[in-house]
Amino acid sequence: MSRPCLFVLLMLSAVCCEVFAATIHVPQDHASVQMAIDAAKPGDIVLVAAGTYREPLKLKPGVIVKSAGNDEKGKVGLKRAEATILEGGVEMAAKAVLDGFTVTGVGNYDEKLWQHHFDTQGNEQPHEHIGADGTPGIAVAVECSVLNNIVHHIGYTGIAITGGSPRLAGNICYRNMGGGIGSMKGSTAIIEKNECFENFYAGIGCDASSPAIRDNFCHDNIRAGIGISEGSSPLVSGNRCHHNRRAGIGIRTGGATRPIVEHNLCRDNAMAGIGIEDGARPLLLENRLIDNKLVAIGVTGGSSAMIRDNELVREGGAPPMIAVLDQSKASILGNTIRGGGVAAILVKGTAEIRDNRFIGGSPRATNAIWAPSGAVVRLANNHVELWKHELNAAKDAQVTSDPPTTESERGRDLRADMEIFAKGIIWALRYDLALLPADQALIEKARGRFSERGAASAASWTSKKGKVARGFISSVDGSVQPYGVIIPKSYDGTKPMRLDVVLHGSSKPVGMSELKFINRFDEGDEDKGNAPDVDYIELHPLGRVENCYRWAGETDVFEAIEAVCRNYKIDRDRIVLRGMSMGASGTWHLGLKHPDRFVAIGPYCGYVDTHRFSETPIPGFIKVGPLPPHQELGLHLLDSIDYAANASMVPEIAAIGDQDTFFGSHVHMSEVFLKEGIPFVNLIAPGTKHVIDPKTHAEQMRRIGDYAAKGIDHDPKQMRFVTWTLKYNRCHWLELLALGKHYERAEFRATVGDGDVLEVSEARNVTRFAIHRPVSKVRIAGQDIVLPAHPHEKALVFSQTGGAWKCDGLRDEITLTGKQPGLQGPIDDAFATPFLCVRGTGKPWNAKVDAWAQENLERFEYEWARYMRGDLPVKNDTDVTEADMRDKHLILFGDPGSNTWIAKALPKLPVAWTREEVRLGEQTQSAANHAPAFICASPLAPSRYIVINSGHTFHEKEFAAFNYLLFPRLGDWAVMKLEDDQPVAAGYFDEEWRKAEPVRP
Repeated sequence: MSRPCLFVLLMLSAVCCEVFAATIHVPQDHASVQMAIDAAKPGDIVLVAAGTYREPLKLKPGVIVKSAGNDEKGKVGLKRAEATILEGGVEMAAKAVLDGFTVTGVGNYDEKLWQHHFDTQGNEQPHEHIGADGTPGIAVAVECSVLNNIVHHIGYTGIAITGGSPRLAGNICYRNMGGGIGSMKGSTAIIEKNECFENFYAGIGCDASSPAIRDNFCHDNIRAGIGISEGSSPLVSGNRCHHNRRAGIGIRTGGATRPIVEHNLCRDNAMAGIGIEDGARPLLLENRLIDNKLVAIGVTGGSSAMIRDNELVREGGAPPMIAVLDQSKASILGNTIRGGGVAAILVKGTAEIRDNRFIGGSPRATNAIWAPSGAVVRLANNHVELWKHELNAAKDAQVTSDPPTTESERGRDLRADMEIFAKGIIWALRYDLALLPADQALIEKARGRFSERGAASAASWTSKKGKVARGFISSVDGSVQPYGVIIPKSYDGTKPMRLDVVLHGSSKPVGMSELKFINRFDEGDEDKGNAPDVDYIELHPLGRVENCYRWAGETDVFEAIEAVCRNYKIDRDRIVLRGMSMGASGTWHLGLKHPDRFVAIGPYCGYVDTHRFSETPIPGFIKVGPLPPHQELGLHLLDSIDYAANASMVPEIAAIGDQDTFFGSHVHMSEVFLKEGIPFVNLIAPGTKHVIDPKTHAEQMRRIGDYAAKGIDHDPKQMRFVTWTLKYNRCHWLELLALGKHYERAEFRATVGDGDVLEVSEARNVTRFAIHRPVSKVRIAGQDIVLPAHPHEKALVFSQTGGAWKCDGLRDEITLTGKQPGLQGPIDDAFATPFLCVRGTGKPWNAKVDAWAQENLERFEYEWARYMRGDLPVKNDTDVTEADMRDKHLILFGDPGSNTWIAKALPKLPVAWTREEVRLGEQTQSAANHAPAFICASPLAPSRYIVINSGHTFHEKEFAAFNYLLFPRLGDWAVMKLEDDQPVAAGYFDEEWRKAEPVRP
């Protein structure tokens, strides 16, 4: 037989094995389930008909055992699971699947004992040791899947996990004599979307293991809804723990028990919402604790907890909301505490209580903070309403009250330096289902590093040389964002040093993205003696992983620069921007639009536009053909080629390999430079593909170093600046304040002569600007401008009306109206600076519109967290404060009936919206099946946006594909058809934010 024929036969054999995996029916093909399993091969499906099978089962690797039927819901679980009963227990195998059975009849279920301990709230139970020996309903020790099963009346734990990284999802575990689900012996399971109730111990328990426990419903268990002990450090996220006889979530036994507990809802539990004891050290983040009978959070037995940004609510009751007892410690930061009791916070240990909001109002709301004898309390920036006493402190309590201020920038930075590890763990376990051993090792490392930095008495990493992983707290959404720095040997903190901002290349966003990025820079907190011998610090921003440093990714770069400038001595006149691949694209993008921020830019092989780049012959690339007119205009906000003229204000030294797939992008930029009359410096590495050639890079760095040695000239005598939007409006002493029309080219040219004479030769598409330098005389397009008497150092504003220019006066006395810097749109721009989404809670005008709006909000919440790497800031409309309105853009979802803030703003919004119709510009549509989505200047607060019914206008399809697709889809406004969530019209408002103008082809 010839080799080609043999190859074809082998391939066909492999394909047939793959395609024709057998389905074995029970009882048709085999009388018992175990006989069918024994006959099965990896990949086969054992399909079991309804009935009761009294036999213990031992699964084989790779075999799927499933009950027959569809996924129709029954009384307890799936109907097929209720009808297909296994009595005798199940032992799982590697890569096996158990799907849709009732498992019962294993061990001794004692109804009388169960009822006794239920009645006594478990007070007479022995210590719950989840890892004790016993026979579970389903035994799991390897990577496998346990799905949609009902496990009940087992004499031990319902489902016991004793190793590996299995996935348990959709199971219902109740009335078991152990826990409903128990994770132990180092397992790293994914436990999600299960329901566990009326179990003898916890609904879900962890013993010396670190699973991800997310989106489960644990209720009416004798002890905790979720119990964490014996050195476990799980991620506990998005669970509902209700009506448990003790705590919603119980955390205990030792300082090695360090879970991250975030975004859970614990309500109506008989004791604590979250109880912490026996020296445990959790992080509690953004949980909601409602109407728990004793305390919302109890910290006892020498434990130590960080309690941040939680909401605690209780109507009535005498006990405190948070109790820190028995020499325990707590950092209680940024929480909202509503309700009453003898105290909101009782401290019989040590506590830092900062930036919390206390809202009393019940008859028993006595002391916001109670510090009895021996307490050690530090207070700062707490807001107290409707409590009889803000503080009740014993004479010998040690109470320190810091002056009203925000948390120090250094304090926030140090907190972020610790929390980058927790954030990385949360995102890894939230978004990655299949973790490799190397991923698990990084997660365990991060747990240790989080604890190390949290326990450190001195922040030694702040003086470390070499690679250091650090973080900052984003002003956009309050999220923790990591960055890396590389500190050279020569840095001693006595004199300012050059800073090189290095943007990373493309990396598809996954759950592990943060931890993998952090690991590049985390060598521990002590000097390793391996610092580079260079004369600059390197900053490596994460930039929210994969967006080409657009939107919040752009903001992050500048916030990371500010964080480094706070923590190290930086020469702001010698900041370099450079990067490779996507980092080079980001360098073109940021460097040319902010030409006065950098001493030089060094892009190494990066794209510069949308259309031509999308035609690069790479498999899977998505070609961007002709777009709707409003989307074509929006590309002028992003495409770097449109800002090439600004290279006259910031030196560029580009580099690329002559075999690079993206070589055409630098050719494209060279054509644009030639058209603009600017020399294009582009170092070409011979024989090099899409990698950095060391020799070429060294020459690039040498040339950058020459410019860096000179520093930035902040008072250039020749000014040429081009923009298409007031989002990018500054260049040294020039500030553009108004344009004739957005997304048309605006160009400013001027020279400064002797004696501070300013000659403006061109102000194309510019209607107002300010000059931030001394001027004695100004001439604009040949017209001499009369200047008022003014302090020499003050900036002056000039405007054009009817073709004539005049001086309006001092910049700090001018109030801007209409589209202005930072308030110019499009919709997507609102999510690059601080914003708050507001959910309507009232009765809507139109239930269909309200449902569509809430779906939009839910989609935005998911996409923001998944791709922009932070939890979306969201409040109900009833909870929005004056400070929220003043300090943040309000992103309002609903209609004027459901959302009070839409109703409040509506009379001054550029839309006509009634119960019957929606009118935007030339568009009038029925309000029954249409809704507006738009951005405009807020009528409720100066310098803020209001956005109606929209998050980012690109979605998961674009986020998950390529970063060049993250361009605006709607402009400033759209009328949306609810049926298909598509615009029937879209465009931009005029320069006064009054008229909705469609874009003509």
